Amino acid sequence: MPGLSALDDLDDDALVQRTLDGNNRAFEALVRRYQARVIAICAPIAGDYEQAADLAQEAFVSAYTSLRRYQTGRSFFAWLYRIAVNASLNYRRRKEPSQLPGEAGEQALLSTPDSGPTPDEQLEQAELARQVQEGISQLPPDYAAVLALRYGADLDYEAIADTLNVPVGTVKTRIFRAKAMLRALLEPLREEEAL
Repeated sequence: MPGLSALDDLDDDALVQRTLDGNNRAFEALVRRYQARVIAICAPIAGDYEQAADLAQEAFVSAYTSLRRYQTGRSFFAWLYRIAVNASLNYRRRKEPSQLPGEAGEQALLSTPDSGPTPDEQLEQAELARQVQEGISQLPPDYAAVLALRYGADLDYEAIADTLNVPVGTVKTRIFRAKAMLRALLEPLREEEAL
């Protein structure tokens, strides 16, 4: 069995095939490759940063158990993200609106080290990020998903469309509307700060 470093050099389809052939270390390489990005996409969609790691794990377990349905030659990344987005959307739909976090991500945002800005600038950036994440958590799930995929996962419109299995035009419309909704949610906060 090849070592992990040799597996890390293989493309996604080769790792999927090796996993299907019984090499579970190949799937571990896929998890290492995408774990941080999957967590990053689950958090803003679910609106719960503490739950994001569990949702990512759920997405990987689901991917592993349905790996035979993955079509080689297509984007494994998009397939995995679709599973993660669905897990996050399902989690969010199960939650009551009153359970959406107000400050759930604040500790994570404040603990992120950044050597550039001053401590005051870091606090200001953390507060803005918290407000944006709180705003995203208040958006309808479909709108939160497109923003998370576009700006959290840095996917282009076509990749988002493929991930969500919707037309590109729908993605563009949702992003436009989500930004407008988010802007409307954040405007009053900005006006309060200016006073």
